[in-house]
Amino acid sequence: MKAIIFANRLGQELKPLHRKYCPAMLPIVNKPVLEYSIDDLCNANIQEVTIVVASHIEQIKSHFGNGQKWGLSIRYFLTKPEEKVSDTLAKMDLATDKKILLARGDVLRSPCFAQFKHLCEHAPRQCVQAQMANKFAGMMLFPIATNNLDQLNWPLTADTDSNANLTEILHGQCFYLDSINNYADANFYLLNHKIAGLTPQGQVITSARDHHTYIGIRPHIPSNNIRKNNAIGDFTYIDDSCRIEGNTIIGKDCYINQECTLEQCIVLDNSRLSSNLTLKNCILNQDMLLQLTPAISVEHLDHHLASQRHLSRHGFIEPILALLAVIMTLPLWPVIWLWAKWHHKSALIKTYQKNNKGERFTRINFNVNKPILKLLPDLIHVISGNLNLFGYQSTTAGQNIGLWGPAQLLKHLKLYEEEYRLMEQVFFLQKGKKKYFTLLKQALSKRSSDNSANIPSKASGASV
Repeated sequence: MKAIIFANRLGQELKPLHRKYCPAMLPIVNKPVLEYSIDDLCNANIQEVTIVVASHIEQIKSHFGNGQKWGLSIRYFLTKPEEKVSDTLAKMDLATDKKILLARGDVLRSPCFAQFKHLCEHAPRQCVQAQMANKFAGMMLFPIATNNLDQLNWPLTADTDSNANLTEILHGQCFYLDSINNYADANFYLLNHKIAGLTPQGQVITSARDHHTYIGIRPHIPSNNIRKNNAIGDFTYIDDSCRIEGNTIIGKDCYINQECTLEQCIVLDNSRLSSNLTLKNCILNQDMLLQLTPAISVEHLDHHLASQRHLSRHGFIEPILALLAVIMTLPLWPVIWLWAKWHHKSALIKTYQKNNKGERFTRINFNVNKPILKLLPDLIHVISGNLNLFGYQSTTAGQNIGLWGPAQLLKHLKLYEEEYRLMEQVFFLQKGKKKYFTLLKQALSKRSSDNSANIPSKASGASV
């Protein structure tokens, strides 16, 4: 049996989260809601899947790929946002002699595909409507349900369809994620083991009071200041002075600064929190804060709440420093070129990149192993404004890219990409100018992999 999963919602009812997340990719305890459906398909031994997409296509594709990670074959079909299910299926020109499971991928439900598949096999000529938690569970069997396809259109309704020949009551929980509060409820229900058949991902640590904390890959967390049930995502840094009071979910690649207290909060991926803050009953998504009770949303937070992801430009200081660096190092450029030409077929490497404004420009670097020497020609781009002198390696999540930074200059450490991202977060949130001289010293030192000072130790020394 094949499956077609619909992930083509706009998600406007989840404003303002819909601007950065496709509803099907909203994380539920640090795992996209669509992934729970993909896992359920695996358990039901359904191995051919088509995901119907509209907005945020690359976000979905980059996460699921061709499905190899799940042992599935995943294909994608592009439609208009929230297009009628019947119109989409008509475009797909499906054979009517083969059974296909249709389901919404933006609904969180207890695992049920195997049970529904078994029931349909024993009622081959009846349209089965699955209900869960007094709601339509958002799945049908094609082509038997051809006359009932409108039920799968968004928004879903909880009413039983009188045209269905058979209604099956499935045990478990079902969340439509049709509001910010329902999205928060789904997270907290799963975190507290109230969704049958689903367990948050990550290593579980159980306290003496039978509280659970789900830990992702190598986060840095305060060992003695975590209460009740929580989840901490991959490569997240939480200062040792912070308190996590309970029922809090923190995503991956987050940075929680000193003396912060979080309770009943959801902190989404790539978010940063400034020092000495207390947040309760809210959702933080980078520069957006959504207070759950009462329902209030604030966008574009200032640095007093959310640590800025953008590196500020220092007027003419960085271009002037870059110009001075060009003047001082210019006599070395012919020497480096000759050395690279002697050891390689080409002395220069050409790459293309987008700057902080999204404009494409060409980078030409020396073909040498020392990053600080390799990147010298890019000083021209600092002068022209395409690059910051110090900055992030990429423009992911709105970060300003720079010529020099931990990820650019410390490649010889051979860390995972996620570790470099965490290293960048720690580095650029450190105060003082000394960190820049320390970084350059590390890049030039042959022993920097042995004594990598404070930057890598904070990133790679994360403990559970």
